[in-house]
Order: sequence, then structure tokens, then C-alpha cells
Amino acid sequence: MSPPPGVGNEKTYVELTALATEGIIKRIDRRLAFYQINDDARSMIVETGRIIDENMPQIIAAFYRHVGTFPEAARFLSSFDVAEIKLRQKEHWNRLMFSGFSEDYVHSAVRVGVAHYRINLPLYLYISGYNNFMGNVVDLIVNHYLGALVSAQHLRSMIKAISFDMDIAISVYTVADRLKLKPGGSHDGADGNLPWH
Repeated sequence: MSPPPGVGNEKTYVELTALATEGIIKRIDRRLAFYQINDDARSMIVETGRIIDENMPQIIAAFYRHVGTFPEAARFLSSFDVAEIKLRQKEHWNRLMFSGFSEDYVHSAVRVGVAHYRINLPLYLYISGYNNFMGNVVDLIVNHYLGALVSAQHLRSMIKAISFDMDIAISVYTVADRLKLKPGGSHDGADGNLPWH
């Protein structure tokens, strides 16, 4: 059975993923420079990433507790295996922190954007999810470095990385709009397009 008129099918989502990925990879150095993600920031992202990774289960659990208190957000999880989503989410954050902004990372970030677009997740819920995650990361870094000046440098580096990651996923919404694609189609999780991974 075909999707309703204007609603994306598998081919359309493959096209969306390819166009968004190609455009981001083509200009990745310029984008990273604009975010001031230089070699020093990359080193701090990896160093801070180790601290975050050790605490990732608690950060992700706090995120889902928060999401669960808002029916308008929780409803997007009802048809998915949340344990699987948490695993994919951890994998994605590790790519962000440890891959050096590789093509593998870009592909992952675009897939995240496509998954959220595909289920018609409003951008305010997507951005507020990042806000929740970033708040927990800020708390973790400040507590780890006990408020020392170095914590400010690590915070800036992680904020740059998290903002860059959010930018890539939101770019998918822009490309989808240019393609005049409407969210929808199959999103039962069978194809790996899960929310918040």
C-alpha cells in the first residue's frame, strides 16, 4: 500500500538522507570552523566525552524520566523499544564525542534527523530534548571539575559539539521542506529509524 499523497515513502527518505548527508559532508570543514570546533576543542570534546560516557546511562535515564512526564513527548515512544533506542542513543553520542566528526558521525546525525522528521516530532520537542541532555552534561562537567576555570573550557567545547549535532539533525527538516516532503510513512522501528537514537 502506498503512503498518502505527499507523505514520504522509503525511496524519498533514502533521498532525503543522501541529500542531507552529501550537503553536510561537502561543507563540514566550514561548518566546524563556524562552530569554532578546532583541534583544541576536539581534544577537550574527547577528554570530556570520557567523563560523559561513564555517566551516560544516568544521563539517558534522566532524559527518559523527563520525557515521560510530558504526554506530548512520551506518545512518540509508545510504539518503540525504549531499551533499543537508549542503546542507539549512546552509540550516537559516542560517535559525536569520539569520532572526530567523521563521515560515520555525519551519517549517524543525519539518520537521527530523518528519524525525528519521519515521525513528525515537532522541533520544539527535539530542541528541548537537547536542552535536557545539555543541562545534565553541564551539571556533570561542573561537578567533575569542581567549578575550576578548566570546566568552562570543557563546557564550551561540549556545547559546541552538542549544538553542531543538533544543527545537523535540524538541517534534515530544512532539506525535507525543500523536497516538499511531509512526515509519515512506516515508522514502526523495523528499519532502524527510531526516535532519540
